[in-house]
Amino acid sequence: MSSSVNTKTLGKLSLGLTLVLGSLVAQQAVAHGYVESPPSRSLACYVGQNTGCIEPYEPQGVEWGGGGPAFDLTKPGKEAFPIGGPKDGDIAAGGLTDKYGSLNEQTANRWSKTKVKPGINTFKWKYTADHITAYWQFFITKKDWNPNMPLSRASFETAAIATQEHNGTKPNGGIMHSDHQVNIPADRSGYHVILAAWKTSDTSASFYQVIDVDIQNDIAVAPSKWKEVGSIQPSPTDLKADTVIRARVMVAGTEDRSKEVVMDIRSDDEGKSSQWPHALATKINAENTGYKAGQLTKDDEVKPAFGTNNAYVQKNSKVTGIMIDIQRANPIFSMDVSGIKPSYKIENGKVTLHFDVKALGDSSNVKNVVYNADKEEVARSEADVNDGSEHFSLNIEKAVAGNYELVTVGKAKSGKLIQKQSPFKLTGGDVVAPVVPVVPVVPVVPVVPVVPVVPVVPVVPVVPVTPKVPVVPVAGDYEFTYPNNVDSYVAGSLVFQPADGATYECKPFPYAGWCKQSPAHYAPGVGSNWDDAWIKISK
Repeated sequence: MSSSVNTKTLGKLSLGLTLVLGSLVAQQAVAHGYVESPPSRSLACYVGQNTGCIEPYEPQGVEWGGGGPAFDLTKPGKEAFPIGGPKDGDIAAGGLTDKYGSLNEQTANRWSKTKVKPGINTFKWKYTADHITAYWQFFITKKDWNPNMPLSRASFETAAIATQEHNGTKPNGGIMHSDHQVNIPADRSGYHVILAAWKTSDTSASFYQVIDVDIQNDIAVAPSKWKEVGSIQPSPTDLKADTVIRARVMVAGTEDRSKEVVMDIRSDDEGKSSQWPHALATKINAENTGYKAGQLTKDDEVKPAFGTNNAYVQKNSKVTGIMIDIQRANPIFSMDVSGIKPSYKIENGKVTLHFDVKALGDSSNVKNVVYNADKEEVARSEADVNDGSEHFSLNIEKAVAGNYELVTVGKAKSGKLIQKQSPFKLTGGDVVAPVVPVVPVVPVVPVVPVVPVVPVVPVVPVVPVTPKVPVVPVAGDYEFTYPNNVDSYVAGSLVFQPADGATYECKPFPYAGWCKQSPAHYAPGVGSNWDDAWIKISK
């Protein structure tokens, strides 16, 4: 294997490695391992071969710990790349963006490169903590990868170019390093990235190292028979069950519905962002609609991949593109109110309500209004609840004893409305009773009948009186003049407001009840919250 470096000599790099080995060993308590030869990106940063990219004491800590309870393994499973491992764009940092995020920068000329030849090359891992080992793997970027895009699963071949299982024993008998024979494909040349993964067996961690290499290859590579016409990109977030995904096909610039492939997500597991593109690509290939989806292998075959999949056609195909439509399942919105007690004692003329509103399945706006026994609003609060719980406190000022009701209305982002009523009583304080008018007692005076003198009145013919016929409103007129007959207002009632000369329509359920509430808040056109209850239909 040639190991000369483009910008600095290997001698200088080797000297740097010699100078820093002592400090690396001194930090074994917080370190684990790195690829020593050819030098990984993190090690090249450590010795100054790369600059401005890493703290100078941690090349060995690029550790992915998100594999779950992956202990006592002997061979790669779901925890292994590309199914497991750091998310796309964060691979070089091992998922530790806060600490190693600078390693994720990716351009054609950002990093120093080690020259290598196609064929068998020796890669050497160096350890600062000798964990028992499950396996090692090595992956290489594809022939047509873009070196100016962040490293992703789409950048790498799905299949490893080298895998070595170690049956849960210490690497190389505990001598703190191990050598691995890696076969670099003969069809690669120029700048490529090799991803090395070391899976420990006594922890859930895997250690990731990327190695920047310049493959010196003079062998001509046959052109591919495939042409890329689109891609299937993982969704930013996982998809829920009942989501529908459509692969729409364009032929000569026009959509061809006969080639459309539809896939239903049947469970949340199927909707994981790294899983569903593989399933869709598999279904596309099975239906044989004139194109293939996946990633190109070294044998120029299209194979479904976890993560990004490209759409390919043979060069004589009339298919010119594909588009992916994702119809997400509507969230199931629910709302509950808890914490309202049956009764509260009035203290110093006021009562404070404490309660929780749990609104799940969608973000929502929650409005709480307290009404007294006369259906008058006495307190309100409002807040947005983002798919969770929110604590509310409401002060009822100048409180009087009696029956009350808390009305909670949740409006989800999807448009769904849920209304809950929570009755309660206030006790103590002043009790306001209805005023009973006092009727004066009039003494009974005996009535002496008086015989009146009845004059003779000429007979006048009776003229029948025509009864007054009430005016029936025609279409566009109103039914009531505010605030007359306020208790008769229902959803759809048309009411004339003399204050502004406009006509208003009472909103449908669940807002209709507010049309007959406190004028200060709900008088049409002039109340502080009139548009919660009314729709203005004319000036």
